Amino acid sequence: MKLKYIVAPLLVTVGMFAGCKKPAQPEETQKPAAENKQPAAQPAPQSAADAAKPVVKEEVVSVSIQPEPAKEAPLPDPVAIVNGQPLSRAEFEKTLNEIFSSMGMQPSMLPPDQRGALYRQFAEDMIVDKLIDQASASTQVSPAEVDEELAKITQQFGSQDRFAEELKASGQNMDDFKQRLTKLIRQRKWMESQVKADAVSDAQVTAFYNENKQEFEQPETVRASHILIRVEENADPATVEAKQKQASDLAARAKGGEDFGKLATEFSEDPTAKQNAGDLNYFPKDRMVPQFAEQAFGQAAGTISDPVRTQFGWHVIKVTDKKPAQVMPLAEVKGEIAEYLKETKQQEGVEAVIQGLRAKAKVEILIPEPQPPTLDVQVQGVDVVAPPQK
Repeated sequence: MKLKYIVAPLLVTVGMFAGCKKPAQPEETQKPAAENKQPAAQPAPQSAADAAKPVVKEEVVSVSIQPEPAKEAPLPDPVAIVNGQPLSRAEFEKTLNEIFSSMGMQPSMLPPDQRGALYRQFAEDMIVDKLIDQASASTQVSPAEVDEELAKITQQFGSQDRFAEELKASGQNMDDFKQRLTKLIRQRKWMESQVKADAVSDAQVTAFYNENKQEFEQPETVRASHILIRVEENADPATVEAKQKQASDLAARAKGGEDFGKLATEFSEDPTAKQNAGDLNYFPKDRMVPQFAEQAFGQAAGTISDPVRTQFGWHVIKVTDKKPAQVMPLAEVKGEIAEYLKETKQQEGVEAVIQGLRAKAKVEILIPEPQPPTLDVQVQGVDVVAPPQK
């Protein structure tokens, strides 16, 4: 089975730093004895030596702590060295800009004090990619394999012209794309040769099902078809009435025995009606707008409704089947569970390969470690030294 995941995706996670807490305020000084309701204790008689000593009175001290943002260090070139192979600043910035551009962002949008940590994490991702690329260097990829993969990608865009437009809009040309695609296929083939996931047994599938039955709970569902006669929400009363009559006539024809699917194909203004003859397949109650759902779930299977108004217009609804809420039986989900467990095992195998490559590699990241902000401490207040008491 082909691996569906290529490891070391260059994903970027931007975290927001929590604000600094305000420093604790100094405790209030005690009120002078004269202001207290209870009489103050009388001081013991002082000796002559004690009377000659100066008295130090501590005034209130106000402390303000203001973090000074860490200064951003420029990116070095190279940003890292992987098994003796440099990861250049140009390569790093190009890939970083592509990732941010795909998210509609630019690296410059990040606060300067967050970039250092982000750059180091991003460098780690690129290092893993470079380690896999180094390990897979001897894996052969034929032009036919590249063309086959390219055909699959092009098909997803609908046409070659559309794919070419998207490629141009992203700032790439076909030669560059094929080069990247070749690298991707080479890495995937090599990883497939390293990951040997064990087969998933029936016992494992059953155990997963029994431990996760809540994931297979299915609410009550209805299967219905409909004929839609569109009406604008702000249509005048005469138009609404005329459209309702059109829908009522179609409902009467369907109730009279005409084929509902043919009527939907011919008259329904739902864009999908010509492909599915109005069939909406099974759906839970919360999938549809309230007026439609209340009618569909409230009528019996095999019946046809009078016109029902929603924000889309008038609907004639035919309910073809109903299923009560249930836990889907193991037989129905067995294949999906087996596929999920296979993919999970494969991904675990991929992660183990990556950890092995990283453990054996000689890697030096040259991007400076982010420094914590320095604290500017300002102290206000003085100690007052009173003259000796006489």
